[in-house]
Amino acid sequence: MKNYYSLAVENLPASPVKVYGPFRLTKYAQFLIREVFPKHDELCYEEGKLMLQYIRGEQGEEAAQMLKRLKGQTIRLYEHYWK
Repeated sequence: MKNYYSLAVENLPASPVKVYGPFRLTKYAQFLIREVFPKHDELCYEEGKLMLQYIRGEQGEEAAQMLKRLKGQTIRLYEHYWK
């Protein structure tokens, strides 16, 4: 936590997420945890599931087409949030 530019995050199962560090950074981290990361994780989970289907040969071509359509969605999400 040198120079007050770091945080510690405690994320245990069945417990609320706890953030430790300077107040302003903890508020920002709590915002990201609450508002940004769930949508990011949802998008990545969907892509990951399709990648596994493609690798396993389950719905191979269909999964590949879906992945092509979804390509760049996480970048677009971040552009929406930060621009």
